[in-house]
Amino acid sequence: DMDRMFPELTSYQIYEPLYLEEFWDNVPERPGMRELVEKLQCSGHEVYIATASKYSTLINKFKKCLFKLFPTIKLSDIIITYHKELLQVDMLVDDNWDNLKAFPGIKVLVNMPYNLDVVGDYYRVSTADEIYKVIQIENE
Repeated sequence: DMDRMFPELTSYQIYEPLYLEEFWDNVPERPGMRELVEKLQCSGHEVYIATASKYSTLINKFKKCLFKLFPTIKLSDIIITYHKELLQVDMLVDDNWDNLKAFPGIKVLVNMPYNLDVVGDYYRVSTADEIYKVIQIENE
């Protein structure tokens, strides 16, 4: 929780960059992710984007980032929730362990510097190819 890491700042000061359109223009594409989403969709998988983003940042995030990076994702494929454990999906891929720990299905944690110390019952991945391998393992 960023608020705890920077107690001297207000929540708005911490998250201010997320409110700026320019921030979302510069979000880099993770190599292979667009192709992975398209490959899964073409093979019959339903792919959803679940975000726990602050509501005030969503329009810019969707317009400048999500729909640009994932052109095959439609608005109806996006779920906005702070309670990802309630999603009725087989697998959840996330970089935040807090979003995964109560999820009842297959958990896939994407490596990030802030989650390297997390220990739990999950697959740990770094690339789109590794995510695809987990899907193949779980579909056997």
